[in-house]
Amino acid sequence: MSGKHIVFIVLAIIAVLFVVGLAATNKSKPSSNRDAADRPFLKSLFGGAGPKLDFKRMQTNCRQGRAFVFEGSCVVNILGEEGTRYAKLNLAQGLGSVQITYEPHPADRPEGYDDPGSQQLRADGVALTVFERGGTLRLECVGTCRVNIE
Repeated sequence: MSGKHIVFIVLAIIAVLFVVGLAATNKSKPSSNRDAADRPFLKSLFGGAGPKLDFKRMQTNCRQGRAFVFEGSCVVNILGEEGTRYAKLNLAQGLGSVQITYEPHPADRPEGYDDPGSQQLRADGVALTVFERGGTLRLECVGTCRVNIE
């Protein structure tokens, strides 16, 4: 076998594994709750790609600089701005775990939308996509938590 054939075979195997991985992830959730944020591989590729969310457009009483510091829960109202925006939320190490729920503005909700869903924030962070008209971000934790925004 020549070097070209070996390279082609290796690339074909990688492509097949990629497609199988996507299909397996896709079947692990009900179809109504599937999105790129539920797939860590896609989230790492596409999460946060694009215009960043303006931190000043987040209204809350638990904001301290470029972080949210709170005990129990924190509600953040995100004002609208042109286009979809992205941010990455990171849990500061050693301060517990945080449950995150983003509920978009009613005008931005897709047809058939009934549940905002939520994600567990871990040390590796979560990519957040905020639609054009903003929405509400709810953060809940046990103990005192600090969530940094990039």
